[in-house]
Amino acid sequence: MTEFWEDYYTNNPKEILRDVDKFETGDPIIDKWEEEISKGIIPDLTEGMSDDQKEKVARWASKASDQEVYDIGGSIPETYREEF
Repeated sequence: MTEFWEDYYTNNPKEILRDVDKFETGDPIIDKWEEEISKGIIPDLTEGMSDDQKEKVARWASKASDQEVYDIGGSIPETYREEF
């Protein structure tokens, strides 16, 4: 059944929005991102962060992208621990 719906929505992406009620978490930023995504807009995932936090995340992301980390269930990469 899961494969059927994966195939169906892959071939009919606009049907996803028709079949799903508006998703609300109660967090205004997350709900705003959900709304933007539903409209095809890429949300600003740094919204709500201070300039210092944005800079730390950007540094961490840059370092992390240089590493080949494929263990999804593993520990947090050392670069994250160094920054935060």
